[in-house]
Parts: sequence; structure tokens; C-alpha cells
Amino acid sequence: MLKDDFLHYIGSERNYSERTLKTYNQSLTLFQRHMEAQGRPIDWTAVEEGDIREWMVAMMNNGSAPTTVNNRLSALRSFYRFLIGRDLTRHDPTQRIEGPKKQKPLPHFIKESEMDRLLDHTAFPDTYEGHRDHAILQLFYTTGMRLAELVGLDTGDIDFGNHTVKVTGKRNKQRIIPLVPETETELREYLRVRHQMFHDVPHDDALFIGFIGAHADVRGILDKAPRQLSEQFLHIDLPPVLFGDAALLEQILDRIGGLSADGEPVLRSVCVDGELYGLGDGIVITDLFDESA
Repeated sequence: MLKDDFLHYIGSERNYSERTLKTYNQSLTLFQRHMEAQGRPIDWTAVEEGDIREWMVAMMNNGSAPTTVNNRLSALRSFYRFLIGRDLTRHDPTQRIEGPKKQKPLPHFIKESEMDRLLDHTAFPDTYEGHRDHAILQLFYTTGMRLAELVGLDTGDIDFGNHTVKVTGKRNKQRIIPLVPETETELREYLRVRHQMFHDVPHDDALFIGFIGAHADVRGILDKAPRQLSEQFLHIDLPPVLFGDAALLEQILDRIGGLSADGEPVLRSVCVDGELYGLGDGIVITDLFDESA
């Protein structure tokens, strides 16, 4: 059978995982059952574009999420690429089909005072790990640096004399960011505890290190932050095309650091073209999206 040949190919020659094999098999079987339910026994080389569209509509009507429909459509695409590559058919009924658009949930916002309260009152253990994790969160929250920049910090990048931190971004471009007093205090305490723990142990120059003296998994630490805190690190996706509109981008960036005098919600981080940024004191949401502003 063509389906069995395909599954053997992706399993044996392409080394797809068992989970992927199971998913692809399930998707093809579901389409086959759909066709049979319509009184049309499956003939993979005779499937038409309309048959697949009807199947997609049926899935959506039965409550399948767009992600599920797209995953099953992807399995069919791969299957027909295999058939064409093996000269088993010349027709790809999936070629002109686009999957349903994924619904993007609206971000949940938090007031600036609530975020400060979470940072101030979340219990971090009085251990090396507790001080390190608190310093990571405080630094990311107050400086506006990118996550990749936070990961790459070395101890020499902190300048307590000038109250600044030097970050290295894309293409090795460097910039200087001021440290607020609260963050500087937390960094000093972290470095004191770090020195006590690692002063006689070889370790990296990285600012944040793990128990074996190597770079700490900063991304993992942010993911595992206290639940009530990590849930409040808000972000919204800005499309890359935004960078083609210099005036609009400037307006948005000018609002970084804006505070709400009357308790308006603020944006704390932003994801731009796959890169996560902190936004320091935040962006007032109503200003950002108010067309009359």
C-alpha cells in the first residue's frame, strides 16, 4: 500500500521519530476514513483538491483547532511529495491549499504596581541559586536587554562605578545600559554569594553560572521562575514588516519606558521577529494602540 510505503520511508530512511510516525499515520487514516464515510473508497492517486477541503471543513466543524488541521494537512503534503518523488503520481491535490490561520490570543496585561509587588514580595530562597535567579529576573526586567544579551553577559560587563551594564547584541554591536539602584543592589548581593561559593573553584567568566561553574541555563531559569512571576512577563509579537515603517517603529520605541500615572496597564516585554526583549519600565498599552495618539 502507498501509505505503508510512505511510513516505512520516513521511518527507515528519514529517521522520523515514533511520535511523528504515529501522527502521520493517524492523519492519513483519518482522511481515508473521511473519504470512505462519503462512499468513496480511498484511491490516493485520484484524490482531488476539493476532497481535502471538505475534510478540513469537517474537522473545523467538529471542533478541531487550526493547529490540528494544519498538522494533518502537513502530513498529507509530505505524503504527496513522497508519491511524486517516486513517480507514483503526477498530481498533488494539496499544492494550492492553505491551512486555516491560527488564532492569536490577546496578551494578558498587568499593572506596573502589581509587577513591582511580585518582584518585591516573591520568596526567593536565601541560597546561591535564589540570589542568582532573583538577579537574572531583576536585570532582565529593568534594563530592556534582549534575552540573548542577558545570556551572554560576563562579570566584566557590570560597571558598578558608573552604574551601567555593557551588552553585546547582534553582529557584536555593544551598548551601555544604566542600572537602577534596586538592580545594582541585587547584583552586588548575588556576586557576594557567588564569590563565597566559587572563590576556590574554577569557573567561567559568565555573569550567571551554574553549580559546576559553567554558564547557567538562563532561559531555563526564566521558564522555571516562580509561577506567579513568570506568568506576568508579558509579551506581544510585532511583525518584522514593522521595521519597514520607520515612523511607526519610532513612535512605538519612543513609548518604551512610559509609565502610567493612573494605573494603566503596561507592556513589559516584546517579541520582535523571534527575539525576546525586556522593556524596562514598560509601554502603556492604551497609548501604544490608540490610533489618535
